[in-house]
Order: sequence, then C-alpha cells, then structure tokens
Amino acid sequence: MDGDGKDDIVTFTGGEASDVYVALSDGRTFGGSRKWADFFAPDGEFPYVGRLRR
Repeated sequence: MDGDGKDDIVTFTGGEASDVYVALSDGRTFGGSRKWADFFAPDGEFPYVGRLRR
C-alpha cells in the first residue's frame, strides 16, 4: 500500500462507516492498523486491491 514492495494488510469496514484501515509491514511483522480513508466503498460496492507490476 505504501509502495515499499512489502505485503500490507487492508481492511474495509463497510456498513455506515465504510472506513479503510491499513497495517503496514516492515518485512517481518505488521504495525498497528491506521485509518487511511473515510466512507470508501459503502454497502453494495466492492473494493479491490492489487499490485501494479512494471
């Protein structure tokens, strides 16, 4: 998610809040989850995440 090439965890809460939380990895462990966005992909919408390879 932050472009460093390490796997991160993304959580979409859905419902009324529809928030996005991200836990970044340092390559060995994941840090605490932080809110990255409000009201993203409310009910009925489906968020997808992927990695762009160049």
